[in-house]
Amino acid sequence: MQAKQGLLTILKRSGYLEWCAFFMVAILGFGSSFYWIKVAVRDISPLELVAYRSSIAAIFLWSVVWFTKTPVPKNLRIIAKIVCAGIVGGALPNALISWGEYYVHSSIAGVLIGLCPVFTILLSWLFISGTELSKARMLGVIIGFAGVYVILSPKLDARLIVTQVVPELAIVLAAICYSVFSVFAKINFTKQHPIALAAISSTASAVFMLSVALYNNNTLHLPSNYGVWCAVLWIGVITGALSQILIYHLIRAWGAARLAMITYLMPVVAVLLGIFALGERLELQTTIGAAIIMLSIYMVNRKGSRVPERWWKIGSFTANEKKFPTA
Repeated sequence: MQAKQGLLTILKRSGYLEWCAFFMVAILGFGSSFYWIKVAVRDISPLELVAYRSSIAAIFLWSVVWFTKTPVPKNLRIIAKIVCAGIVGGALPNALISWGEYYVHSSIAGVLIGLCPVFTILLSWLFISGTELSKARMLGVIIGFAGVYVILSPKLDARLIVTQVVPELAIVLAAICYSVFSVFAKINFTKQHPIALAAISSTASAVFMLSVALYNNNTLHLPSNYGVWCAVLWIGVITGALSQILIYHLIRAWGAARLAMITYLMPVVAVLLGIFALGERLELQTTIGAAIIMLSIYMVNRKGSRVPERWWKIGSFTANEKKFPTA
């Protein structure tokens, strides 16, 4: 027993457990999710997919809460914040990605979600005290937007706006939602239990998306084959439940900006699965744009000389004036 506890102590101190969680989220959780989403939206609507995955995740997470006797927040203000996080950081981006993948390749969706650290580093610098925005990171932000333009520019045609450009912009908006969620969680939820947080936020996402799906379709359609059921269950349990628990843990251990390193592996996994499992083909300009976005991810995770605190302004307020202390 003592030897087991000693091993766990060594693993915790070395950060090994955090890195295992990181790779599980990046590869099994989010990296493969674009493949499973593409499989699912061929049979059920994007709204139904998000409603099902959120419901499955909520059931799984509440089972874990009950089994582990995890304390649940009772403060209504905290619960309200978690509900907002579940909608903004769960329901909305998942719906945007699922709808976007109905039209575009899963590999492109994985690449565009790679923009998360670009938005996360800006939001972290604006709202989390002590977050640095170096000149290299600022250059990475600019490079990231350039990568998006390279991917979108060949499709800026009236015939492709609805079927290509708008879905890809929806996925970019999903990346912004994930970034808002990461920073919001770092500010507000550092003292809350991650399993309880994930359970409440998934429940909020499930209730919201079930309501939207029923309002939109009047009824819900169940998957018609085992492959789609497998996709829904994978996204619900692995991506929606286990990954949420691990993400909250990593946010508390590492911080929002460092957690964004998940997007190093996530696009690679999405592209490989899209090409070899779904037979997708990336055009040359899309490949170049993806490479530019990967470069921007590297740049925003670099350290360098800091940009002055008052260099970045929004309206009449400077970033220094809008920062809030971390919890």
